[in-house]
Amino acid sequence: MINVLIVEDDAMVSHINAMYLKQIEGFHLEGQVTSVAEARDFIKQQPIDLILLDIYMPQQTGLELLSYIRKYEKGIDVIIISAASDTDSIQYALQNGVSDYIIKPFQFERFQHALLSYQEKQRIVKEKKQLSQSELDQLLGGDLPERDIEQPALPKGLAPETLSQIWDCTQNFGDKGFSTEQLANKIGMSRISIRKYLSFLKQQHVITSYISYGNVGRPLTMYKCLPHRQALIATYLE
Repeated sequence: MINVLIVEDDAMVSHINAMYLKQIEGFHLEGQVTSVAEARDFIKQQPIDLILLDIYMPQQTGLELLSYIRKYEKGIDVIIISAASDTDSIQYALQNGVSDYIIKPFQFERFQHALLSYQEKQRIVKEKKQLSQSELDQLLGGDLPERDIEQPALPKGLAPETLSQIWDCTQNFGDKGFSTEQLANKIGMSRISIRKYLSFLKQQHVITSYISYGNVGRPLTMYKCLPHRQALIATYLE
């Protein structure tokens, strides 16, 4: 098992990274911190194999944490996940031995490829005392067979094409929100089926719900789409 620490000051991005990580076997999330200082304290206390590291953070940057790890030979690998796309940051990160560099915004497939490539490199190093040239080329290149890249599965009974249709429709209601019945009428599905998809979307934190009492005081559950969080379900959509 590869123990992972997420160092990211944006709560939503940290949540996305954690959610994506949980979909890949062989990795265990040890913790999530929001600053370099917290990260340094954490790695002094806990054994960490891999850090998913942002660069832009308050007080100190992720590159300063990278320097600290290398200076004190912590033996921790780092994958950068950052909006920093300037060549100076990228060159510094590469010179300090990062395993991969992912530029925000990113899709699950890129995240998965980085983690699986890292996992395969670790497997090769642990299983072999010596490497052939082809094995070394794979270790340096990090290429994976296409079959190793898989889409995360939806819960049983949910279909990606229907999810996409429902997600698109929820956005059409805008800020006024919608009820299960309103959405069912728009889509042409039963309210029971619609509720299953709404439950999934709520679990993924891309819609929110609230109680509306209307004109006659009868409580009604209403939903509101959060389109700025689409990245949380992008991998499930057709």
